[in-house]
Amino acid sequence: MHQLRLLVFVAGVVLLNSVYAMSSYDAFSTEGLAMSPPMASAARVGICPIGKLPEQLTVHEAITRILCQDPAIRQAWSTARMRAAQLGLRKSEYLPRLDARLSRSANRSYDGYAEAIHSNNSTGNFSLSWVLFDFGRRDAALASAHQLLSAANADQNAAIQNAFLGAAQLYFAAQASNQRLAAAQQVMDLAKDTYIAAAEKYKAGAAALSDRLRAKTAYTQASLHVSQERGALSSSLGTMALRMGLPAHTLVRLDEHVEALPSLDLIIEVDELIRLAGQQHPRLVAVEARTKAAQAAVQEASAMARPKIALTSSFGVTDYSVHGRGSRRKDMNIGLQLSIPLFSGFEQTYQIRAAKAQAATYAEEAEVARLRLSVDVWTQHNGLRTEAENLVHTSDLVNQSKQAMDIVQGRYQSGVGSMTEVLNAMETYAKAQEQHISAMANWRALRLSLAAQLGRLGFWDLD
Repeated sequence: MHQLRLLVFVAGVVLLNSVYAMSSYDAFSTEGLAMSPPMASAARVGICPIGKLPEQLTVHEAITRILCQDPAIRQAWSTARMRAAQLGLRKSEYLPRLDARLSRSANRSYDGYAEAIHSNNSTGNFSLSWVLFDFGRRDAALASAHQLLSAANADQNAAIQNAFLGAAQLYFAAQASNQRLAAAQQVMDLAKDTYIAAAEKYKAGAAALSDRLRAKTAYTQASLHVSQERGALSSSLGTMALRMGLPAHTLVRLDEHVEALPSLDLIIEVDELIRLAGQQHPRLVAVEARTKAAQAAVQEASAMARPKIALTSSFGVTDYSVHGRGSRRKDMNIGLQLSIPLFSGFEQTYQIRAAKAQAATYAEEAEVARLRLSVDVWTQHNGLRTEAENLVHTSDLVNQSKQAMDIVQGRYQSGVGSMTEVLNAMETYAKAQEQHISAMANWRALRLSLAAQLGRLGFWDLD
């Protein structure tokens, strides 16, 4: 009796400790199969920067800070960890199940004539169940879990790509706003000089009042444009600060490095790009993995309608005592259990139908994603080539219009040219600058978008 009590106590302590320990133990090492917090590996960044911003914020640090604050990436990582845990759950189905049951009861009964009968009953039981064969149900479930984890990791990669693309485009849009502001200030200074020259010539009687008024109007218009561009830049910088986890009013100074004109020789043939995108884009990888998971789910549902064989065993000890007189009984058995599903209300039939429909849905979704990807690659490749050519033309246009404006201003100050020529030349120069800045911004955006479609977006695409 005392031995059974000791056994009950020890078994209880061991089982409780094992339950708490195993709840955090990764027996199948599935945690490492989910991509770790992905900012470091996929974007090639180190520890997330903290503290105040540097004097000049580079595109690399801006993207790093934005990625570290992006909740969509953390959400995708949590989903991948959940899928990794589900993979471990499927692997655990191959192991035996061991259960322990402990009970103790005290009884008192009366027959109406004799004294009360006191009895005690203590029972300890261990049972084992191990599925040996199930017509491939566990194999199919495990294959499905593997594919769902692959899809989650691909979704995580897609989240990184999207966040990286959005952060880079945000930075370059702010940089373009900064360039537009600088160009507008330059035009405003030129308009101011023209107005001063026209006013002096008017005082000297060498120019009409209309020239001075037109020059004043052009100067006011240029000042208005500067105010508008300053507001647009402030809005872009505030948005960037918020995305980096900083207050919107944080002072942000962008890197003023001017990128050289791109080379057309760097653009790969579009057919090769479409082929690469079909192999590497994480969105397509994810939907193809889900298709395979759904196909495995069809096999799992089919196997659930088939028999399974399990090894069963149990060992039990029962102590029974009446008025201090006790007895002990030991029971042990081992055998094979055959479970045959006969009728379950057509549950398996509809499970198989649902799994097949899900697999077909994912297969069509993969085709839709593949077609959309091909169209996007073609559109962005064509746009990138066009904008690269536009950059060359707009660069020449800026230089030519600047030279023409300098000549016209010199002619006007010498008393040869007219105010109309000066204002037209100034307007042409301002328009050329705007076209060049827009072409550079479009080229950058298309270049990054094309890299994202290939599933290769990273800091190496910014240089």
